[in-house]
Formats: sequence, structure tokens, C-alpha cells
Amino acid sequence: MKYTPSRAALGVVACLAIVLAGVAMVTPAGASLTHDAQAVAKHNWSKIWRQKLQPKADQRYWTKAQADSKYAGRTDSYTKLESDSKYYTKADSDSKYYSKTESDTKYQVKQKIYRGTYLAGAPSTAAGAFVFGDLSYGVTLTAAPTAHYIQTGAAVPAGCSGTAAAPGADPGHLCVFESQAFNVGATRFVTDLAFNASTATPTGAWLYASTVGANYGFFGGTWAMQPGGAATVSSLKGASPSFGPTVGMPH
Repeated sequence: MKYTPSRAALGVVACLAIVLAGVAMVTPAGASLTHDAQAVAKHNWSKIWRQKLQPKADQRYWTKAQADSKYAGRTDSYTKLESDSKYYTKADSDSKYYSKTESDTKYQVKQKIYRGTYLAGAPSTAAGAFVFGDLSYGVTLTAAPTAHYIQTGAAVPAGCSGTAAAPGADPGHLCVFESQAFNVGATRFVTDLAFNASTATPTGAWLYASTVGANYGFFGGTWAMQPGGAATVSSLKGASPSFGPTVGMPH
């Protein structure tokens, strides 16, 4: 039976023939493949690696030591089981702490505007008796507010709004609305501790007027104050306004 080579075998033979022909073309006369192998062996591959190849590799890749120092390894991180044992899960936190909705229903919202009432009076005496009163915000401000005293029927100034029934104030303003006044002069104002008209202190203010006839006198109404900055509670009982006694003195 005659043997017929397959196409694959014929292809391999053809490739070998091309390679051998190429070697014969580039190999000088008298040289041999053994001689070429010996020449290649004479190259200093260690030197080539250090001077040619390693610098390029160092620019492109991290060494193991560099990677270990730059990135977190297994010993630098927790497994899920370790984290679960160390930190609260959402269910744990929900059972331990109030949610925003629970806090909103449980605690009073921080006040933005503080309001109160006042009444200053003097007993029956001669005309010209001083009529004093005072008011306290219930909080301590970082700076005294701009103070306004609004007599009955007077226009509401800038920085204030509303009425004696529903007083309002812009940030950094104290607005004292008058709703009643009897036997007191036209000079009625809110003052600081030095009796400077239209002033206040970081914690409250005084009120001043004087009688005009030989009878008792009084004036009163409501007030509103909105802090222009920080406000701290003045007492442990919370931010509730308080009022001192009125004093009447003959002029």
C-alpha cells in the first residue's frame, strides 16, 4: 500500500525548508549553527537585565515589597464576621438610637423667636414718678439685639413685624409692642443697664416711663426677640422668659 502524506505534514516540511533557507542566506560562509549558539551564550544577560530591562519593569510595575507597603493586606482589614462583631448593624443602631422622626416627636424644636409679655407700673403718687419694668429672654445672646419700643398706634419699624397680639422680630432685633398705657408720659422706651434709650443687653432689657399726673401709672404689652447669632439657655429649666417686679419712685 502506497503512503500519501497529509496536508498538515506537507505544511510542516515546507516551513522547515523556509527556515533552513533563511539561515543559509544570513550565515556567512564557513560558519555553523553551533558557532551562532556559542556567540549568543557569550552575552551577559544579567547585565542586560539590570541596565536595559529592569529599569523599564520598575517604571511599569510595583515590586512585591512596594505593593505590600502601599496597599492594605489581609492583616490590615476586617472580615465581615469580625466587622459584625465589632460594629453595630443597622438593626442594632435602630434599637439603640432615636431616628430623626422619633427625635422630632420626642424633643422640642429649638426656638427661633422668643416671645413674652411685660407690665410696668407705679403706685398712686405725684406727677413725674418713675415707672420701671424689665424683661428677660430666657437665653443669653452673643451680642445685644437692636431694640425697638413701639407705642400704641405707632408705625412698626424695620426689623419688627406683627402686632401686640402677634409680635414678630427679625434676626438680631428685640421688638417691644405696647398694648396698654395709662398716666404715663410720651417718653417711653426700652433701655440697657445704663438707661440708654432703644438699647438692650444680651439677656434682657429694662423699660422706662414716668407719670404725668398725681395718680398711679402703668404701661404694658408683648415682645418678640430673634437671636442674630448663637443663643444659650440661661438656666437648666429651659428658655422661659421671666419678669422682675416693677418699682415706682417719686421724681
